[in-house]
Amino acid sequence: MSVVTWVELAALGLAVWATVLSIPRPPRLKWERLFKVGLAILTAGEVERELGTADAAARKEWSRRVLGSIPWNPAGRYAQEKLAEARLEAVPVPALEGERALVEALARLPDPAARYARMYVQDDRAEEELLGDPADLGQDHDPARLLGPGAGWDEVAAWSTGLQEVLSRRLAAVVMVLDGLSAPLAQELGAAVPGLRCLVLPEGSQVEPAFDAIEERLEQDADRVILVAGGVGIQRSLRALAEGAGLRDRTLAVLSLGGQVRSPEMLHWLDEHFTHEALDTELRRTVPYLSIVDVDPARPLDRDWAEQRFPVPAPTVSGRVPVEIVDLGPLHLAGIHPRVLARGLLLLLALRLAA
Repeated sequence: MSVVTWVELAALGLAVWATVLSIPRPPRLKWERLFKVGLAILTAGEVERELGTADAAARKEWSRRVLGSIPWNPAGRYAQEKLAEARLEAVPVPALEGERALVEALARLPDPAARYARMYVQDDRAEEELLGDPADLGQDHDPARLLGPGAGWDEVAAWSTGLQEVLSRRLAAVVMVLDGLSAPLAQELGAAVPGLRCLVLPEGSQVEPAFDAIEERLEQDADRVILVAGGVGIQRSLRALAEGAGLRDRTLAVLSLGGQVRSPEMLHWLDEHFTHEALDTELRRTVPYLSIVDVDPARPLDRDWAEQRFPVPAPTVSGRVPVEIVDLGPLHLAGIHPRVLARGLLLLLALRLAA
């Protein structure tokens, strides 16, 4: 080929590459931190409404309610292992900023409860990121960017009418199926957003009747489902998804609140049924499976954290990933007001669907 041809090919290649770079891509969101900052902001709004002020006393009460109940530490990866035994040689390479110093501090403490308090209550960086300016998360994590005007952090704190209207539109075609949640939390979920449709499954019912109850509530072809389950309820939800192709096609997300996902009796079932192939959808979508670990700060290792998380399915030959695992980390569910928790969950789900 002539020099002119090579130059033309190079110019074409650069033009194609510039086009590829110009295509907008969805941001890589830090879901756990976004969720927990949202809970902290909602708690601030609750405190301000209760006390009628935003002074130092309100700040102190806000800090008391947030730190520990909404555990977050930027250097706290593999937290369960750090709480059980803090060892410098176990820190992955490269270490996160401040991770080795955190482990050294934890190693000097006598038990998991003391380490939990040090990591989540007495850590300056943890407090700064939870109680600081939510704008520090960056523009990509601004709820208004994902949900639209009327959904900024100030509106989240106030749980404003405008924000409720935004969420109502976003969730208009969604039926929230609640399985194994506490009555106060289920009630607050139903009251958080005008017109939100919630179906509370009766405790102890079998998979097939539960599936029929869900089908009856799907009035329009466009109606979709979000499954929110706790305790053994998550097991029924997973079985219903595995057995019902129609339910899988309509499910937008699955959220476990301290559910018994990987209890001993479920391990074999999960190996066989919790796979990309078994949970694939006709429309070839990716469905997020989000999990929250329920932890008691006084006894943080009483329940196995891994048991409450979804397993990561083995890769498929085709590379297709119908199941997306999203770990939202630990929460002290009993330490968060059900109204705050309900609103935080709905905000998170709306943001996830928008993203």
